[in-house]
Amino acid sequence: MDCQFPQRKHIRLKGFNYHSDGAYYITICTHERQCLFGSVIGGKILLNPLGIITQEEWRNTLKCRTVLCPDGFIVMPNHVHLIVFLQQMSISTTHGQNESQKLVSLGSIIGQFKRQVSFRVRHYLEKSDFLVWQRGYYEHIIRSDRELTRIRRYMQENPLRWEIKQRAR
Repeated sequence: MDCQFPQRKHIRLKGFNYHSDGAYYITICTHERQCLFGSVIGGKILLNPLGIITQEEWRNTLKCRTVLCPDGFIVMPNHVHLIVFLQQMSISTTHGQNESQKLVSLGSIIGQFKRQVSFRVRHYLEKSDFLVWQRGYYEHIIRSDRELTRIRRYMQENPLRWEIKQRAR
């Protein structure tokens, strides 16, 4: 019997090295796009405890991942947007020679962030099998200052757009 499984669409840029330095725009959605992290009122996001956990874990990620230079971050009711610059650095040894540190991929950083948020949310809710995130995430390589400016504006205006969409429903 020949079983055909659905093929997942590959969203990664073919041939691009996701260990390389660069600017990235990332969106991570909640499982089934549930509004887990708070609400938007008056064009402003009001985080609930799960949203605060998410925000705290992003800060923790930045503290332990020195290869990341943060630029933008926003927690929305059912997703998270972030802009980061990945900067792989070399470290100096005691002998003054440069030794390349282990390269970190964007995927491993996002995976670790999602795991930590999931762990803390499950603990908070006392539900060990609760699904916080959808599988994967969306990422976009930022290639120009103009594009970076457009994405920053989009993120800044996102709560207002959210509220307008909710009223239209």
